[in-house]
Amino acid sequence: MFGESPEQIKAWIANYSGGAAPKGFNTKLSALLWLLKPFSPRNYPRTAFDVLAFGRESSAEADDLLGRVIPVNPASLSIIVGFETERGPIFAGLDVPEPKRLDPSGGTKHRNRRHDGFRPGHVPKNVLLSRYYGDTKVSVTEVSRVDAEYCLQRGSGGYNQEVHGKRVAIVGCGSLGADVAQMLARSGVRQFSLVDDDLLSWGNVTRHVLGGGSVGRAKAAALAEELSRQMPWLDITSEGFSAEQLIYERPKVLQSCDLIISTTGHWSSDCILNAAGRTFPRFPPIIFGWTEAYGLCGHALAVLRQGGCLACGMNEFGVFGHRVTEWPVHGSTLVQATGCSDIYQPYGVADVAPIKALIVKLALEVLENKLREGALRTWVGNMESLSQVGGQLNDGWKDNIIPTMSDSRIISQEWPIYPKCPLCN
Repeated sequence: MFGESPEQIKAWIANYSGGAAPKGFNTKLSALLWLLKPFSPRNYPRTAFDVLAFGRESSAEADDLLGRVIPVNPASLSIIVGFETERGPIFAGLDVPEPKRLDPSGGTKHRNRRHDGFRPGHVPKNVLLSRYYGDTKVSVTEVSRVDAEYCLQRGSGGYNQEVHGKRVAIVGCGSLGADVAQMLARSGVRQFSLVDDDLLSWGNVTRHVLGGGSVGRAKAAALAEELSRQMPWLDITSEGFSAEQLIYERPKVLQSCDLIISTTGHWSSDCILNAAGRTFPRFPPIIFGWTEAYGLCGHALAVLRQGGCLACGMNEFGVFGHRVTEWPVHGSTLVQATGCSDIYQPYGVADVAPIKALIVKLALEVLENKLREGALRTWVGNMESLSQVGGQLNDGWKDNIIPTMSDSRIISQEWPIYPKCPLCN
């Protein structure tokens, strides 16, 4: 593996292997020869001297560079050769063996010739350069790129250097937040702070990124490890705290981010995050994302410096005024798990997939500085089953949605300051 520093390689391998570099891991100095013009298979370098000649054609410092990467102890040298094409850079690997010669005493035994006439370690630089890059035959090897720029350019919406440099905090690593984190990572975000004080249970695994192998582990830590293994270039930290604890005890964790996404759906947690966003002297934008009952619809609310906050759309009981569905006053859409277990909201993974995408797309708009003021995005799904599960449309949506039809659309709204909001006024 090649990288720009020992630390970069070690971090990549540690991520890929699940937390630690293999025993005996070490690095050594190598080189990247960037050629001024492409070469074809027929003029691939065949000897070590050809490698030196390629380097001299491209840089006046080639002798110094290739001299410095000669292994101190007898060993072969692997280097990378690259050049630009109309479709992007192409790389090839070159393996330069240690220079050897037949032992003059006879037989088929070879001996190292880099030290001929000199004590080991005392060969003059110019002599060592000419001997190491001599007539020894070299081999060309294929290079598989695993860097973020290549993988993202090939497998997502493209590599965006601005987004790649941002840090996003995901508050709530449940079925919604975990997928949002994964989708953002695959969209180019490299740095994450994952925040959740809960453990993964078996009841979570059918609609969570993590599977049975992570049951009993802290969601934030397990998700950080899993995403790091999938995309080893990521830089992820995990916090086993609630948002409230983090704001009171270690607010800099959140303040150092470029965006906070809360998917907890807990009014108390979101209320404190929202208040911090309005009262702290420096606090990043916040996106609050949540689903309504049964995953029939969902919302993504971006709270920026300009525009309203979360409290601008909530009453004193934490009820969102722009909700799409209504439910009986004394009824509940939540389900009590078997025995004395937790209470949860039933929905299928396919039901809420568009809501996750809604949150991710809004987040990318914020990270790319395309959104200047607060905004609300609402996804409305299939309303055909609304009455069957005991719900009805909220009055504010009755003119826009026909409850007996499949709607499946996104509605965008501006999010101005509510004149009576105590935080914004």
